[in-house]
This record gives sequence, structure tokens and C-alpha cells, in this order.
Amino acid sequence: MSFKTCPACGEQRPHHEVFCQTFRDEQPCGWDLTTVPLDVPRPEAPAQPQAPGPMCVNDHRLNPGDLLCGKCGADMAADDRSTRQTPPGGIGEQPQTVYEPPTVTAISGWEVLARMPAPGTSTEVFQVRWPEGGIRGILTLYPCGVKPDTAVDAAVDALSPNAAARIAARGLHEGRAFEVAQTTEFKTFADVALPSGEIVALRDTVRAMGHVLHALSRAGIRHRDLRPEAIIPGVEPGSFALCRFGGALLSSHDLDTATPYELTRYMAPEVLAGAVSPASDWWSIGIILLEKLTQGASF
Repeated sequence: MSFKTCPACGEQRPHHEVFCQTFRDEQPCGWDLTTVPLDVPRPEAPAQPQAPGPMCVNDHRLNPGDLLCGKCGADMAADDRSTRQTPPGGIGEQPQTVYEPPTVTAISGWEVLARMPAPGTSTEVFQVRWPEGGIRGILTLYPCGVKPDTAVDAAVDALSPNAAARIAARGLHEGRAFEVAQTTEFKTFADVALPSGEIVALRDTVRAMGHVLHALSRAGIRHRDLRPEAIIPGVEPGSFALCRFGGALLSSHDLDTATPYELTRYMAPEVLAGAVSPASDWWSIGIILLEKLTQGASF
């Protein structure tokens, strides 16, 4: 049954009553009830039993997947933790599997000996060998969309083997560009130990790096992607040569605009902004040496 609650006296009156007929002090209330909304009682829903679930140590119900109580911040009860069931699709339903790249056995005739680490990059690097002649090298397989400049390739070949590594092969593999830098030990500057206390060895390394970058700058080559994996031991002891020229460009200007195909911690600020200058590669070499001297503590 519906009713109206009188605003004046607070009594519940029948819905058809126009003026409140509640008597107080032998006088009717008389409040106009035509503008008072009806109160329709709703049937009470039967109490639903709570579904079993995890509880905190203070007996508060936890949401599925929670380890801490959202009301008091307490931990989950020990017995619930041992018997907790994760709902389908929740975290922990199945152990997370680490992505493992597919096994590659050959790339354009080059026999793949092993995959080299390339953390934080979509570029793949392999130790390879040519079946005929036994030439060994480091094969860099660039991401899709990277198109090396043929003019840069010619300039790099002219600097080989003093400043640039001897490139044994270039081509495409499944639509992706690759290059093979000839080497015998499959070592890069990432594998070179540079003790901070040996000043003579540090000066020799900086001098050797400076000769390489000076030669690149005179040839108009902007590498744009210098990293420890792009530097390999040179022909002479204590010398170095560069590889991974897939993103390099040829320029005679002091400043150019070019978007890098990958971002690394070694890139100069202007490269991150889409520009490049001869000083950009010098910045990268400085960051690489700083990382070596501090053993990564600078990052």
C-alpha cells in the first residue's frame, strides 16, 4: 500500500488524503498533501549468501586477485592465501612464458652459428659463417622498413678496414635488410673490459675511437646508431672499426633532419628530436665510454 509522509508532522497518511488529518493538541495538521510524493514500499530482497572468497586478517572481503585489503590495507589471511583460487583470465592463472625468438639456421646462404644478444631492440644479430671459404662475420638483420643508403655503402667500403669494418655481404632476407661485418672472434666493444684505473689504456682507446670518428666525419658519414655492438676490434691491435650502417646517412651539412629507426640510450639529444650533426656521433662515443668506465653505474 502506498502512502504519503507529511512534511509538517512526519506522520504517514493514506495516498488519497488531500490535507493531513493528523490531530495534534486537538487540532488537525491540515498540511496540503497534493504536492507530496508517494512512498511506495519495496519488497525486501532475500538475503543472498556471500560467495566464498578471500578475506583479510580483519575479516574484510577481498576482491578476486587482491593481495591487500582495500578497506584497512591488511594482508590476506594465511589460510585464504594457501587455498586462493584465481578466476579465469586473472593474474596467475598460468605462468607467464618468456618470448623466445624463432630458431634461424640460415640467412641468404649464411650459416647461422648463434644468436647474439640484442636487448631492447628489434634488430637481430647473429654469428654467421659462409659455407664456402669459411668466412665468419656478424650479421645484422635490420627491422622491416629500414633501407640502407647505397651511397653510404660505397663510402663505408672506401673506409674499410681502417675505420669501417669489412662488409662481406649486404642484401635482403624476407624483406629485411642485412649486412655481414667480417670478423673472426665475434667480439664487439660490449665484450671489451675497460678498467677505470688504467689511464694509458683509456687514452689509447679514446685516441683510437677519435681516429675512427674523424675518418667518418671527413667522409660525410653520419652513423646515427653508435652503440657498443656497432664497434668491433680492428685489424691492428688496439684499433677499432664500425659496423651497423643501416641507419647512416651521407651529408655535407652541419645539421640535417632524419628520424632514427630505433632509440637507444647512446643517442644525442638532437637525434632524439629528429636531427643529426657530426657532433651526434661524438656524443654517442662519449656515452659509450662513460658506461664502460662506470660499469653501467651512470645509467
